Amino acid sequence: MDNGNEARKRPRPVVSCLRCRDKKLRCDRSIPCTNCAKVNIASDCVYNSQGIQSARKQQRTISPENDNADMSSFISKSDGVSRFQGPGIVEAIQSRLSQVEDLDIQRRLCRIEEHLYINKPSAIQHSNLCQYQHSAGKASPRSSTPGGAPPDFLGTLVVKGSKSRYHGQNDRITLLNQFPEAKKFIDSCADEPVIRNLANEVEYLQQRVLETAYPKKRLSGVESAASFALKSLRRNLPPRAICDNLVEGYKLSFETSMRILHIPTFERQYRTFWKCPDLEPSEQSAFIPQLTAILAISFAIDQGHTIMDPAIGSYLETDALDLVSTWVEALEKKERIEMSTLQTETLLLLSRHFRNLSYDKLWRVSGSLVRSAMLMGLHLPPHAFSEISVFQAEMRKRLWMTIVEMDLQASMAAGMQSIIPDLDFTLHIPQNLNDSDFDEMSTELPPAKPLHENTSSLAQVTLAMSLPQRLKVTSLVTRTTPEMDLVKAVVEGRRLEEFLRHIPAPLKVEQALEHYLPALLNTVMLDMFIRRPLLCLYRPLLLEDRPDDLSFMEIQQVCLESSLRILEYQNDFNPCTSNLNLPNIESYWNVFQICFRSDCLRAALNVCQSIKSAPSNSQMTSPPTLPAMRVGIPSYSHPSSPQSQFATSGLAQVVENLLEGLEQRIGEPESELKDNYFLSVVLQSVRTRGPSQKKMPLLHEAAKNTLQACKNRLLQSLPPEPPRRQSIPRPMMLEQVQLPHPQASIPTCSAQIQPMQPLPYAYPPMTHVDQWGMVSTELDPYSQYQQMGMFNSSDGNVSLYDTWGL
Repeated sequence: MDNGNEARKRPRPVVSCLRCRDKKLRCDRSIPCTNCAKVNIASDCVYNSQGIQSARKQQRTISPENDNADMSSFISKSDGVSRFQGPGIVEAIQSRLSQVEDLDIQRRLCRIEEHLYINKPSAIQHSNLCQYQHSAGKASPRSSTPGGAPPDFLGTLVVKGSKSRYHGQNDRITLLNQFPEAKKFIDSCADEPVIRNLANEVEYLQQRVLETAYPKKRLSGVESAASFALKSLRRNLPPRAICDNLVEGYKLSFETSMRILHIPTFERQYRTFWKCPDLEPSEQSAFIPQLTAILAISFAIDQGHTIMDPAIGSYLETDALDLVSTWVEALEKKERIEMSTLQTETLLLLSRHFRNLSYDKLWRVSGSLVRSAMLMGLHLPPHAFSEISVFQAEMRKRLWMTIVEMDLQASMAAGMQSIIPDLDFTLHIPQNLNDSDFDEMSTELPPAKPLHENTSSLAQVTLAMSLPQRLKVTSLVTRTTPEMDLVKAVVEGRRLEEFLRHIPAPLKVEQALEHYLPALLNTVMLDMFIRRPLLCLYRPLLLEDRPDDLSFMEIQQVCLESSLRILEYQNDFNPCTSNLNLPNIESYWNVFQICFRSDCLRAALNVCQSIKSAPSNSQMTSPPTLPAMRVGIPSYSHPSSPQSQFATSGLAQVVENLLEGLEQRIGEPESELKDNYFLSVVLQSVRTRGPSQKKMPLLHEAAKNTLQACKNRLLQSLPPEPPRRQSIPRPMMLEQVQLPHPQASIPTCSAQIQPMQPLPYAYPPMTHVDQWGMVSTELDPYSQYQQMGMFNSSDGNVSLYDTWGL
């Protein structure tokens, strides 16, 4: 301060957030900073442009150790467009800001500009995020907000051990908060013996009156239904040796992206159960249905390799799920809000998914599960409630992320909107920890492991980090039209591509191919869950051809590359095309088809669209062998460049490979003849150039060949027919019948008894074929389909509109 007229220069640039500068607090310059995170205003933690530019100069000297450590660093800047790097980006964004009138959009774009310039190392960012998630683990709902302000939610969460119940803003318990004195008195009535005894007497008399006035509505009926289902579950439980194998298979194959259980806790309960298997089922009421659901899920992969008794397999496929569902529905309201009950419901939905539940039913059931979770308050940040233990808080985060993920995937499969509310999901991201790192006795969680270190929760953490962007894209899909602005769609799609590119190395498909099938299935599921919204966003935009639009060309290339990646996944699991010589690959092939059959079909249609849009005289490069594509989604290049082109014949061969796989599974429950038929016709239509009159005979030939191939495959799957009964060689006259007594007589009759007709062959030879190769009505054993409208006997054309509801 030697010269008061001359401003003193600061020894370091001003990079504190605006709130810390205003409050004169020490800012750690993270996003969000610790001070803003503590008061739960992370969204308002912003930096001015001068500080951003200064921070950018500092960050130029920092380089990440590897690409795998960039995942969480990308999360912190996911509101920005990472591809827009280079001179002029500030001016471009500022010019857009001047044209936007909506204040909320302006704030988002300001954060985009901010995150483009601040790029802290991923390990520090992830550490700050995890510290923010559980720093207020002991705080009360009021203490987590500044100045005693009310929490962000309007309801009330009541927690009692593993039970929790969320009461909305119009509930009696929430409305009572308006009268603190009355609430305090009511809470103290539990210690008043006079009032407590009187209340018990009134409840007893009320129950007696209800039983007398409404004898058919016995209150014990619900309990008896639950008890009956529980006893049936215990009686039909497979032997321990089978249970051990199925439980181990579940832990390896499913408890990764969809975290539902705490494995050490479940294993302890499992050992305790088998130590005392003769206990009354009521004493193990929560564990037996949970174990049965796990066995049913794991049986989808086992497929008879462990279970030799067909009765046990049939039970796990059908009756077991019905009994678990009956038990859940028959529970009382207090038992329905147990954490273990919600876990069982989630396992039940997962097991139904592997039983070929239709997409619309799956969407309805997943929506119901989301509402059950919200009734227990899982949508609220658990660190805001001191009654929730550290263990329960982490398990609530895991289970909530699993339920949200299941509803999101079911919504995309059904083509419907998700019912997930608009929340700040960064407060629900689980920590990258192994189950052995914490238990029910933990008072605090250990530091989260970096993202390049594989844990049992890494896949779910990776999915949870991309969840806000995927939800944003799926909400945009409902408003997607071929005429929409492609720039906006490309911006959102690029963000999803960045998530795909920054999947941690332990979860890359290339790494899983070197290990075993469960790891491959888990990595493919992770990739598909992130890739699905991208294709759902881009696919409708291809309906209107815009050959001169660079954004349209980029969408075309991304759709083609993602579609080829999906079709390559199905080749990895297909026993006929896979290079993996691993046991039990047929079972994983079944699971892949159940989960991603519709994705493969849509991917094949995208490839057909690329064949259609390719120039007829184009000479493209070699067929897509696809190993190079597994490294990651390549940066965008113009479709006219050689590296972005594939041979049309190679693309057609990829679709034909899928058709062969669909033909192999035509006898499986999830298969549909319509998929084979449509895809074969579409492929023939896009690979044939010329007028429609020239195409029609070829389309008929393709349809006939597809149906004939499916028919031959089904005939091979049928068991051999029993020997035919011998027919009577010639007719017998009535007079030739020998009577038991000579004196007996009957009136003579010239009528003949018609001979017994020989039983027809199961599949008679087909000799008469019309011009389209269809069998005539007289000789076709499947002529009953004509009455359904599937085939027209006049010309053999297939009527899809009558039979298949199109």
